[in-house]
Amino acid sequence: MEKYLQDLLLASVPFPVAWGTLDSGAGAPYVSMHRLSGRAEWSMDGPGPTQGRIQVDAFGRTFAEAQGAADAVLALLDGHSGGPVQGMFLDAIRDGADGAQGTKTVLLQRISLIFSITYVK
Repeated sequence: MEKYLQDLLLASVPFPVAWGTLDSGAGAPYVSMHRLSGRAEWSMDGPGPTQGRIQVDAFGRTFAEAQGAADAVLALLDGHSGGPVQGMFLDAIRDGADGAQGTKTVLLQRISLIFSITYVK
């Protein structure tokens, strides 16, 4: 599922996409993805689909740049099904900023998109 989503985004958006963190040289905007939870369904026949949540963080030098990246991701992933993904839907959106520790300097704006996802392994 991870590689599928990363490849899907990389083929569709003009900015870097990665699970976890990017190299320090990556310019903004960019997107990082993280698994928040996952739980496989089981039956007498064995494992079934996994249900979980992923967080997609869209970063930009300005709020507008972060919003543009978030909009591109949202248009592609909300309601998506294909490959191992049976369905994924937006659960929540959160805004924030990443700054230097102990200062009021804002380095990047961030918009976090949290999706519910059902997928097969």
